[in-house]
Amino acid sequence: MSPRRRGFIRGDEVASGRRAVVAQRYLQRETYAQIAAAVGVSSVTVWKDVQRIRAGWKESAEQAIGERIAQEMATLDEIERRAWLAWEASKSDIRVTYAETNDGSSKAGQRTTTTPGDPRWAGIILDCVERRCKLLGIDAPEKHQVSIVPVVREYPSAWATLPAIEAPHTNGNGSHA
Repeated sequence: MSPRRRGFIRGDEVASGRRAVVAQRYLQRETYAQIAAAVGVSSVTVWKDVQRIRAGWKESAEQAIGERIAQEMATLDEIERRAWLAWEASKSDIRVTYAETNDGSSKAGQRTTTTPGDPRWAGIILDCVERRCKLLGIDAPEKHQVSIVPVVREYPSAWATLPAIEAPHTNGNGSHA
């Protein structure tokens, strides 16, 4: 490795250590000038360090959010899978014995029917689907446009029957005559 390349690595290590101090002081709400004085670099260098630090934080946060969404999706998948199994298990076959009488003749027998599943499991399944849609941003907020249309009603015959109202007369100095 060339000496120049080794110096670059050394400089990168120094910058990395400096950025750790800059990040700590930045989080403590120190100004760029205060940080620069404490670290021994210019305010411009501190500004550049903060930009790189914030970009790193953003990348880490986006990665963490993506991982968290993936974890929540896996949890929802498992809950929904178990709810479907419970739904199927909640269905049961019922034997119904019956006797019918029609005009003197009687008929008896049994039949088997399957009951529908427990609706509570269907509710859990629906909740999983709704939560998944929210996590993925599928359910966009609904926009409602409201328009106000003025309604004008004309009642000419009613207006004609109202007595005329006159303004009170004043004598010029503001007092009523």
